Amino acid sequence: MSTPPLNQSPVGEASSSANTLEREAIDRCDQKMLELSSKFPDWYELYDETLPDNAPREEVVELLRTAPNDFAMGLLYGKFTMRLELEAMTGRPFQ
Repeated sequence: MSTPPLNQSPVGEASSSANTLEREAIDRCDQKMLELSSKFPDWYELYDETLPDNAPREEVVELLRTAPNDFAMGLLYGKFTMRLELEAMTGRPFQ
């Protein structure tokens, strides 16, 4: 008995569909990041230099506080809450 190619199986179709949806979502976010960099260059430069995935808590809070639009605020909120989760899982303080 032979196995059908992935692109002909329901699992393959679901996977392909999921990949397409993922790519579309990432493309939309990439566009929003480009808009941030062009519409708010000073804030974006600070964001880019701060590296909020590793920055001290006070710097992440400052970026969150000064976020110029809802997308930027959501981006920083996600990074902030991920850092809180990492703190809870690892015991390493987010200071």
